[in-house]
Amino acid sequence: MKQLWVVFLFVILLVPGVQGLSLTDNMYFTLEPNTTRCVDIMIPDDLGYASNYKVDYEIDSTAQRGWSDLTDKNIISTDENNTVRFPVCFYGLNKKEGDCSEPFKIIISAPELEKSREFNLGLCIAGNFDVDIEELDDGETVEDVVNTNVDFFDLGFEDDMIYMSAGEERTVKLLVESYADLRIDIESNGLNINPASTSVLTSETDPLKELSFTLRAPDYNGEFEITVDGHIYGCEEALCSKTARLIAIVGEDPPQFTLSIFPKTLNIKDPRAVLYSIVIENNGDAGEFQTGLSLPSGLTSNFEPQSITMDSGSKETINFVISPQAGESSYEIKATVVSNGVLKEDFSHLSVNEMQTDLLRASDGSEDVENWLQEYENSSYGADLDTYRRLQDRLQGSNTTPVDNNTIPPEEPEPVDYTWIVIPAVAVVVIVILLILFMSRKKKPDEFIPLEADRIRPVRTLHPLHPCCLRLSACF
Repeated sequence: MKQLWVVFLFVILLVPGVQGLSLTDNMYFTLEPNTTRCVDIMIPDDLGYASNYKVDYEIDSTAQRGWSDLTDKNIISTDENNTVRFPVCFYGLNKKEGDCSEPFKIIISAPELEKSREFNLGLCIAGNFDVDIEELDDGETVEDVVNTNVDFFDLGFEDDMIYMSAGEERTVKLLVESYADLRIDIESNGLNINPASTSVLTSETDPLKELSFTLRAPDYNGEFEITVDGHIYGCEEALCSKTARLIAIVGEDPPQFTLSIFPKTLNIKDPRAVLYSIVIENNGDAGEFQTGLSLPSGLTSNFEPQSITMDSGSKETINFVISPQAGESSYEIKATVVSNGVLKEDFSHLSVNEMQTDLLRASDGSEDVENWLQEYENSSYGADLDTYRRLQDRLQGSNTTPVDNNTIPPEEPEPVDYTWIVIPAVAVVVIVILLILFMSRKKKPDEFIPLEADRIRPVRTLHPLHPCCLRLSACF
């Protein structure tokens, strides 16, 4: 078991040259061959608990060896209000396009508090980067999600984790955004949330909708999940649905402050300005908050870093736009806030023309694919989604070899007898070993140089792409 004891007020584990994602439940992403991508675990935020004293947190994973550097349980210790960024890295080394992991979990727990949270993840090797947040259906694989899911819209609560008192009633805001002409039906469930159902219309000129919901906490402490399901009207395919989740923690103290960015995952057909917002909620003392935004090349924004003075219990929303420049690209966006030496960060993924990119990745060059691509160029975004999904299903099915149960399998060839090779080979090896032993006994005693004990040092072997190996001194 590896142990990591952190006693500083603010610790950031830097991984130079490695792109990161924030830990999100039901997140499935792609990784280019022979590259590394890390998922940042923020402690104690991702557990949803802010202690008033030193607590040991455990981080574990069920990911298969060869996919991740998190193979042993890690123990992290922090003091009150400390924030630790713990990167878990994934590797595309010696893997080819189309290789996918099995679904796995990252588990964060605090045994002495009897608290634990699981996050479902998975990844595939692909030539272009993609992130999808979607719960796997029965029988669905990681490959199914990353190859066919398209984020036509995004929906999410302004805060994905809230802290309440027993019996408290609270109004929460849900955001819905899409640049397609859609009617999105919404159904909610949990903690007496109201309204139970509603609908919104989105378009290229009116993409962002805000909905208010009220909910009431029970008269006892605990952790409760509220879900809101969004479904594109008239489409029965899985890619037409999305779920927003809100965790309500009753009877616990909130962290010093929180940060969230919206949208989290969104696709647009053509390059254009996309509406974004970040929300900061201050639960601690009044103070200064430094905001920042990290953009990759190919994106522009009117966002300006600033210092904001916030009172205790206040909330601040910053609206801005981000504009991609390329027609078929995928981008990672990171928002940051620092106050009193404590960092919070949140990530967003924006893609352009994902429908065409996903289809071409699996394309067999058939006539129906070419016909769809021509129609896609001249149609409104999100039109005829049923045809798109049926085409994807056919392409995914054509990548596997069907089994005909009526075909008589060919006879297996007779096994080859290698005995005549093995027996002489073993005899030769035995003779060589005997000759070596005989010659070694003829050496004089003074020809042997004893190895001093203090010259023997253990060697620690790390994965060549492990973040530690990016800092040479950390590898020894």
